[in-house]
Amino acid sequence: MNKYSLKINGNSVLVAVKNCLGMSREVFRGSISDIENIYSFEGRISAFSPLGIMLKTRSGKKITLFSGMFRDDAEEAVAAVNAFIAEINVWKGF
Repeated sequence: MNKYSLKINGNSVLVAVKNCLGMSREVFRGSISDIENIYSFEGRISAFSPLGIMLKTRSGKKITLFSGMFRDDAEEAVAAVNAFIAEINVWKGF
C-alpha cells in the first residue's frame, strides 16, 4: 500500500509517496501559494463511507493524500491543514 506524506517547510510544500518496498518518489513540490484547496471527499455514496483527503493545485493537479478515513478524522485533518496554510499565507503576505 502506498503512503503519502505532506511536508510544509516555511513556504515550500512537498508531497511524496512511499510504496510497500520503502521506495519514495516526489509527487508535488511547490510553494504554499500553488495549493488551491485541500478537501475531503467520499469514495462511495453512503453516510458510512470512508473519506479521503484530496489536494488540488492551482495548475489543476489533484493528489489523493489519504483514503479510508473516518468522517470526523478527515474533516479535522482538512480543517487543520487549511488553517495552517491560511495562517502562513497571511503571515507571508500572500
